[in-house]
Amino acid sequence: MLQETFSILTTKGEELFLTIWKCFEFPNNWYISPLQFDLESDSFLTCMTKNYINLYVQSSLKKCDLKKDDLETFLNDDLFAELGRAYEEDLNNIEYLTSRKVKYYKSISYTIVDKDEQINVKLNVGDVVDVLEDITPLGNISQDATDMVTRVSYAQIKAIILHQKGQLQVPFLFLDWFISQNTNDQKLKCPLYKLQRQSDYTWRCIYAIKWIDHQPNPYNLD
Repeated sequence: MLQETFSILTTKGEELFLTIWKCFEFPNNWYISPLQFDLESDSFLTCMTKNYINLYVQSSLKKCDLKKDDLETFLNDDLFAELGRAYEEDLNNIEYLTSRKVKYYKSISYTIVDKDEQINVKLNVGDVVDVLEDITPLGNISQDATDMVTRVSYAQIKAIILHQKGQLQVPFLFLDWFISQNTNDQKLKCPLYKLQRQSDYTWRCIYAIKWIDHQPNPYNLD
């Protein structure tokens, strides 16, 4: 009798599930994006930008790597202030930060969804990334994008950072920037750059990963 009752309930449950499932009409290119959970906690990985999905970090930096690259698991005052600016300026998040603790990783991968297009990006420590910098003079700023003056700026990834914010693990890039010298090498006929010094605040060191919206090109720094 118990077996027959269980069989009836199972059949009814399957019929109800199929009825509910058929009520949904899925558009083209529809897909499910599962939350990316950090293996060491119950929090999940997100860059706080809705069209950046499928985030994964790999290969945490060891103590010897941190010491070699002069990286601390608790951010000093300057870097903690930069992290706060990254939340505010890059992610439009102005909530007070309580934790200075971060984790460092060697690589991160993610997918950018842009309408019907999906762009897969994988970044590694040591990669050189490029961003389009707006250098339009303040007096010439207008609403017309064609009036903008831009140039490509470059930075090398020093580390991938994970910061705990509530139940979120938010990734950021720790970057070493190349500052343009606004001149060309006379022999090679190419622009000259120098590494940004600690006393130079042209660029922050910490940026949200949304700044990198394409797979970087390979660059030879030798």
